[in-house]
Amino acid sequence: MTIDIADDTSNNFKRKTGGNGSHGYNNSNYYKCFQNYYHGHNYLNPNPQYITNIKASVNHWQLRDLIQVDQENGKLYHTKDDSIREVNLLNKDKIGSDKHMEWDYFPKCFSHTRGGIVVTGGLLSSSSKAYSMNLPSLSSTDKTTKSFRTPKGLFSFYNPETGISKTVKLGDVINNSVSIYPHASSQYKSYVCNNDSNLYVVDISGDRLSLDNKINCELNTSLNNVCRSPTNDKLVTVTGDSSSIFLLDPSSNSKIKTIKTDHDSGFGISYHPNGHLFATAFQDGTCSLYDIRNLSSPLSEIKSTRPGHQAGAFRCCKFANSSVNDFLVILEHVGRVHLFDLRNLGSDNTNDHQVIVFPFALDQFADYKKQQLNKEAKLSGEKKEDQDSMNDGDQVSHEKFGIYGDSSNLFRSNEIGEIKSKSKSDLQFTAPLVYDYDYLTNVNPKLFKNYTYQTPPTLSGPENLYLPPPEFNYPQWNSASSDNNEGISPENTRASISIPPQQPDPNFQFGPGHNTTIEHLAHPGSAQSSSNSDTSSRSNSSYDSYYQEAYQKSVNHIHGEMELAGIDWFDRQLLIGCEDGGILNWDINVLGRRSFGSFSYV
Repeated sequence: MTIDIADDTSNNFKRKTGGNGSHGYNNSNYYKCFQNYYHGHNYLNPNPQYITNIKASVNHWQLRDLIQVDQENGKLYHTKDDSIREVNLLNKDKIGSDKHMEWDYFPKCFSHTRGGIVVTGGLLSSSSKAYSMNLPSLSSTDKTTKSFRTPKGLFSFYNPETGISKTVKLGDVINNSVSIYPHASSQYKSYVCNNDSNLYVVDISGDRLSLDNKINCELNTSLNNVCRSPTNDKLVTVTGDSSSIFLLDPSSNSKIKTIKTDHDSGFGISYHPNGHLFATAFQDGTCSLYDIRNLSSPLSEIKSTRPGHQAGAFRCCKFANSSVNDFLVILEHVGRVHLFDLRNLGSDNTNDHQVIVFPFALDQFADYKKQQLNKEAKLSGEKKEDQDSMNDGDQVSHEKFGIYGDSSNLFRSNEIGEIKSKSKSDLQFTAPLVYDYDYLTNVNPKLFKNYTYQTPPTLSGPENLYLPPPEFNYPQWNSASSDNNEGISPENTRASISIPPQQPDPNFQFGPGHNTTIEHLAHPGSAQSSSNSDTSSRSNSSYDSYYQEAYQKSVNHIHGEMELAGIDWFDRQLLIGCEDGGILNWDINVLGRRSFGSFSYV
């Protein structure tokens, strides 16, 4: 009902299906072909995985570097309300998470280093428990300047090995970014960006926190992010609410260089592992790449698919932490992650790259598939605990499964052309997630607006008999429904919520081609045959809360895409987290990339 498909795409589909767009095996093949089109670009492996129900908290709407992975132990850390949680990525099918540390305030940002050591930053507000606590102030130890303002910035340190946890006041207002690096044996350096225009350098030794330095980058410029060079501990890069990029020596008060740009408010910063390249992501939707050996002009600038709009603001960028991959990923505020191959830097067209889209419908699909897997396990007699629920205090377990099922055995056809699913685990998401930059920017910028996942209807009869994967909502992939939708603006189209099969009655089956939407809640009998009306009336009441929650979520995601919380790399995997759902986990196609030449800049 709500996907804006370009005319040439619809025409391609008509040619492939002979113009009738009927439900059948060819339609399924087209889906499989469309989903896997991007594999020819040799960026990603075919089948991404989804980790359900992580739900990282975004405690400040602009700060979205909230998904971070420890490369040594495979633990992913993320914010969740007033705590930092850890997720064990090394388990294959069943992934567990636990509370890593809980604070007396909601952290706006955090950083970690090996061993699970974490620092967080935030704001002292009257609504937090920390407000009534007598916290020490590191700012009061600064003898260089006098401030008549009451410190409201919060900074916390936690070491799980020693059990040391400490929170202090630091900075006049909110701390927007924190980072931590090993300095010596059991010692660490932390860099803190505050809205008071200062970069604070904190020494951490055991349970002692001390202010080592305070650097004012630019008068009346709130600082948003800081990153230290991986090869030079006397070089840090800082961005803030200005067009400038600041290169500083944290051991002194001197600026090495200020790079002037034409962009608005820098946020994400990342260094390539070689220490030569760094990238800065700006709020206006520009990511600039620089070579530290020649700062006269950027090597390249990558643009958002929605430049100048809040949804397209760049919030975070990260180089792959393996020299083999040579990738840079950039996160837009809502729903999109740019995947840029550094070996294209020599090309005149830096817009020749791929964009991963994280639609709201994907999380709907994950919820539905999780329910079906649990139902299948119960029917088969397997004892399977309800995933994504509290198991033991703060511990939570999560499902992990392929988004496009198992392509090797997803469908098999018999002599009369029926399509059968071997298992609920073979359920596929019904849309591709990776697109060319030009397509999303110039051809179909509102691709997933109001799009919701349509659950596959089941047939009456033999068990495990399914129709092909469902269609896109708008417009339909056939000529008849496309004609009916002419002149209908996607902005004026009402979103529909797909309803999974009624689980209270396992014998209940939707009829062929049946598709239920939120409107059917008011008239449950109008959407199905009379033989099923009694079953429907018995089960509808138990699903009211589910439908209302699904409807509210669709209202919150007016772009049809998830609010993103962060991105990070783990070995050869890219992880993308969102605020209201799970984590998208994608493997880099290392074998496919070996045919390319090496990148001359690194």
